[in-house]
Amino acid sequence: MHIKKHITNLTEKTPTNLFIISSLGMGVSFFAWMLLINNFSYEEAAFTGKEIGIMQSIREIPGLLAFLAIFILIFMREQSLLVISLLLLGLGVAATAYHAVPSWIYVMTLIMSIGFHYFETARRSLCLQYINKKDLPVFMGQLVSIKNFISLLIYTSIFLLLSLLSISYFHLFIIFGLMTVGIALFCYIYFPQLKHRTVQSNRFLLNRSYWLFYLLTLFKGARRQIFVVFSIFLMVEKFDTHIEEISIVFIANCLITTVFSPYVGKLINIFGERKILVIEYFGLICVFTLYAIIDNIYIVIVLYILDHVFFSMSFAIDTYLNKIVVKDEISSTVSIAFSIDHITAVFLPFLLGLVWLVDNSYVFFIGAFLAFISLFLSLAIPRHPTQGNETIFTTKR
Repeated sequence: MHIKKHITNLTEKTPTNLFIISSLGMGVSFFAWMLLINNFSYEEAAFTGKEIGIMQSIREIPGLLAFLAIFILIFMREQSLLVISLLLLGLGVAATAYHAVPSWIYVMTLIMSIGFHYFETARRSLCLQYINKKDLPVFMGQLVSIKNFISLLIYTSIFLLLSLLSISYFHLFIIFGLMTVGIALFCYIYFPQLKHRTVQSNRFLLNRSYWLFYLLTLFKGARRQIFVVFSIFLMVEKFDTHIEEISIVFIANCLITTVFSPYVGKLINIFGERKILVIEYFGLICVFTLYAIIDNIYIVIVLYILDHVFFSMSFAIDTYLNKIVVKDEISSTVSIAFSIDHITAVFLPFLLGLVWLVDNSYVFFIGAFLAFISLFLSLAIPRHPTQGNETIFTTKR
């Protein structure tokens, strides 16, 4: 899986190690939040599908405003944005369970989300700048696998803390949030400033040549909301699944995706982005349709794992961008893409939360439809995308 190769070299002050260690810091608190928040909000704050939808819509507001990173980078370097965002993420998660009331949870969700989304914006941009095109698919696959590995450790730790020590939600949020704060401070102190590669444009730029990338990103964001927000809530509400059982599901999911993810990058290099994305979207159509019609919790758990296996292929969209983007437009394009990713995210969880109250199966049928549109769009990616050859409509193939 090449994880060992990276971990044994983590003492070196290289860009790749900064990306790996900071991503681990992100995973520590974000994955803990993802595991705990549904049960915490349902059990302690009496959330229904409506409140879950509102909370998730609030969580996506900073993602919609990710394009502001273009202007923030006028005053600070991307590496500084990366570290400050990681710090905010940890602080927001640590404070989440201080008050088990909707208003407090909403505010802490917003703070946590500002950190998470601006961290991911800076990390993606820096990876595209400092990892060469040939190595990027493999490195990103390894990075996904490493994050899955750390999430496996987090989920296992939470399961053991709950099962053996009956530790409270309050202490769990504090423990994992402050761990991220510590990692952020370590990254700030330990790693020197990265040397500039290509000076990045600070213009708000929508390049017509990237229209397919923008659309793929838009529908990826819409699909993501459905399985991130509602797949786990389906288990909690419909099947009364407890937090310890959810932990086991997360652990199994991490084991499988940790093994699978590194091979996605290699498959992209062999087959190209188009074929990989077609496989992903066809698989997601099947998964969402089955979510809507299955009433067996064990099958739903299998679908949840398959959901993540297919979605782990989605970074092929980023490697596609890396092949077509002009070098000095990477930061602005990634920032804008993050905002595009979240256009639907701000209102879709709330609207689907209302749909959920009518019939939860409708939510997943909508997900299948969105995956079908993505499948259709992915067919427009050329076999060998490059600048000037961004889609099958650009030149004759």
